[in-house]
Amino acid sequence: MASVNAKVLKNGRLSLIFLTIIGISAGLGVLAYRNAGNWLLIQNPLPPDADLVFVFGGDVKRVEYAFGLMENYPDAILVCAERDFDHLKRRYPERVGDYRIKIADKCESTIEEVRFLRSLLAEENRPYMSVLLVSSPFHMRRISVMVNMVMGRALRRDIQFLYTPYDSEENSVRIESYSKWWETESTKGIVQSELLKLTYYFLVVVNPLMDENRIRERFLD
Repeated sequence: MASVNAKVLKNGRLSLIFLTIIGISAGLGVLAYRNAGNWLLIQNPLPPDADLVFVFGGDVKRVEYAFGLMENYPDAILVCAERDFDHLKRRYPERVGDYRIKIADKCESTIEEVRFLRSLLAEENRPYMSVLLVSSPFHMRRISVMVNMVMGRALRRDIQFLYTPYDSEENSVRIESYSKWWETESTKGIVQSELLKLTYYFLVVVNPLMDENRIRERFLD
């Protein structure tokens, strides 16, 4: 009888431990879910000086914001896609010639843009110390993941990468809405989409068992 009672007591303790682990895991899952929007957002203070302003394509509001930043960094180089440069010429014809603007190679995904940036920074005749990375708020975490993996330790040691999201009132994706992203339909869809893309990136693109050349990286746009 004593052995039976001891066995029941032991099973009861194991069940309690198991339920406690499930409860803690569920609580952490809910906490992570509620903070997913804030986790996606990375925002560094604007520095006093910058050598390069790199714009990720996809929304002309990004390049307009970056172009406005050039007033603070007139000696910097603005790098953007050709379609974004054409937009600047149409929108600011009298000012676009005031700054040095470089057209990025045709890139069809975020990771291709990061690779182009790496090749640009590796040019020995153009030393860069500080680089502003301009994109939408929800895009910043994915960019940082790719920068950390693609740039290499030497470039990340010698160059300061600063994440500079623009705040878009027109698109109802204001930065403060990310603290309660599940309450806004537009923000909720964006956050869920970004989490799926990051999952795809880790499971497929950087998976050593997959052939990256066969992957359609447009999914990562």
